[in-house]
Amino acid sequence: MLDKAVYDRIMAALNFEEGDRVPIWDYIDNRAVYRYFAGDEPDYLKGMVKVYHGLGIDLCRGFGASFDESQEGQRGKNWMISGMTRWVTKRPINSLEDLNWNCSATPSTRLENTWSDIAYKDKLMVSPEFPRQTFIPCLRKVVEPLKEAGIKVIFHSDGSVILTFYDAIKRYGRYPIRL
Repeated sequence: MLDKAVYDRIMAALNFEEGDRVPIWDYIDNRAVYRYFAGDEPDYLKGMVKVYHGLGIDLCRGFGASFDESQEGQRGKNWMISGMTRWVTKRPINSLEDLNWNCSATPSTRLENTWSDIAYKDKLMVSPEFPRQTFIPCLRKVVEPLKEAGIKVIFHSDGSVILTFYDAIKRYGRYPIRL
């Protein structure tokens, strides 16, 4: 399903190499966009591939299912639909042990992503002390078992996180987590 040019672009970025361009990354959860690009495709996964290809997006961190209003309130073992969105009600990973098991149980998975929006458009949402004392050490705890399992990690945050990166470089001589 993955075009070779897209694969090469992603792998170049993950290996800190020059690619033909930066991979484009997004999350789509929009019923109208789905209908426009996927039409009447009955298989939602195949339809979302058409959406991402149609928009020229290389990577996604999953995608929303854009549920119909008629599905409001439906529940599964670990999820429920509310506001036309499927919400996780029981997290699959609740401890470092769960994370280690999940990494070893899926050796074919070579790429994971993590994100936390910690900044507004022009500044952090929190005091600069929070990333120093809490956020970066916690992120390291999440990333290290993945790295040890040979899994590459993409970290995403919206907003201006540049001060966090500069601060970390000043403190550690480099960004403390090589993702």
